[in-house]
Amino acid sequence: MAFNVRSGGLANSTVVPDTVKSGDIVRVGELTGIAEIDATQGDDGLYYSTVALEGVASAESADAFAVGDVVGTDDAGPGAVDAGNGGAKPIGIATRAKAAGAGRVWFKLVPNITVEP
Repeated sequence: MAFNVRSGGLANSTVVPDTVKSGDIVRVGELTGIAEIDATQGDDGLYYSTVALEGVASAESADAFAVGDVVGTDDAGPGAVDAGNGGAKPIGIATRAKAAGAGRVWFKLVPNITVEP
């Protein structure tokens, strides 16, 4: 299990792109979580990773966050994290403040979070 995920117990083996690495944000349709292991090829030729769907995680982001801000991911691929505004799909709530610039944002994974306009 990656050190950047403190799983709350709910994780699932999920089909993912072959490029997924431990700690990447995984978005498959509306399912989002954090990869706990690198993608591994199964007997069926597809790639799988265990994806944490609950717990506290961290990911690289250049955006600033206050505690309680929505954390989102866009369609740019694994690991793309930004403030949950605009076209970003919300994936969690920031648990620590983070200044703008390189660094990690820590957040509580929140399945099916909805952001009101």
